[in-house]
Amino acid sequence: MADDVPANLAVARALLESAGHAVTCVADGALALAALEETAPACRFDVVLMDVMMPGMDGLEATRRIRALPGPAGQVPVLAVTASAFAEDIAACSAAGMDAHLAKPIERDALIAALGRLARGRPSPARAAEAPAQLPGLASLPLLERRSGNALAIPGLDAETARRLAPVFLQEIADQVIRLQAAGPEAMEEALSAAHRLAGSAATLGANRLAAAARQFQTEARTLPAAQALMLRGVVLTVAEETQKALGLIQPPQDTAVA
Repeated sequence: MADDVPANLAVARALLESAGHAVTCVADGALALAALEETAPACRFDVVLMDVMMPGMDGLEATRRIRALPGPAGQVPVLAVTASAFAEDIAACSAAGMDAHLAKPIERDALIAALGRLARGRPSPARAAEAPAQLPGLASLPLLERRSGNALAIPGLDAETARRLAPVFLQEIADQVIRLQAAGPEAMEEALSAAHRLAGSAATLGANRLAAAARQFQTEARTLPAAQALMLRGVVLTVAEETQKALGLIQPPQDTAVA
């Protein structure tokens, strides 16, 4: 599993290990490639789960280089696991040599089903390559979903694991909001990177409105005039502020000592 967000790696490991899989986690595409190069042309992995947008060597370039390896190492199935789920993103994954695409947040059943198809040499269903439905208006999306009582919940994880990992995602959201806010018109790549990570973490916590706003910025900002891109960034930051306030009301309580 290659992903530059430690919390994403922790969730993926928990989901996969709960299904009986052994998992090796790395932080970028270069390390994923190096792990395969160690034993090439043989391959000790059944599947590579690859994030797309990572610093250094991204998932697309890593996959292209994996496909150039000799023998079974170059033929290992690669599953894109990313918050980038628009038609053009899926097409780019396929063109790089990835075998299937799974959108974040990772749902346990969908992940296990995708791994099963890849292990049997079957591609993902055709619907995975279709363009996603148009996003409804942001105001119609709930700020938060996937919560149980007053506790944050992460799909596929037991309550204790979710309680342990949820603060990591809360911090990731806070960090990426700061990055996005600091990135001016001359730092569009930094802003897009922050929006990508923000979308993934928000989606995992069920912060649907924030995830949608960040994805919209990620898709449209590059083609907009600077002034309009800044306005769209302002929408994301406004939704982020609302979401952080809501998350602050239900985040897992800290352990307290009892005398």
